[in-house]
Amino acid sequence: DSERTVSEVAITMKIHSTQAYRVYDEFEESQITPHADGSFTVGFSCPEDEWVYGFILSFGMYAEVLEPPHIRKIIKERLKKTLVLYE
Repeated sequence: DSERTVSEVAITMKIHSTQAYRVYDEFEESQITPHADGSFTVGFSCPEDEWVYGFILSFGMYAEVLEPPHIRKIIKERLKKTLVLYE
């Protein structure tokens, strides 16, 4: 079978307060931890694929992947490649 199996990954992100509307639109309340400064920590599980990388990148400078380290590294590398386009 040539179909690739996509594994599920648990992701934790810190998201800036300006993205509150997205946090509450796109995550379940049980996945959201609000902080005193208005920011949020969200934790969710999903298949690890191109969709999730694009979803994370869609937050731009307003989100940081805290866990897992390999997803953090993938996002960092993609941002570096994007930055090159603008230099």
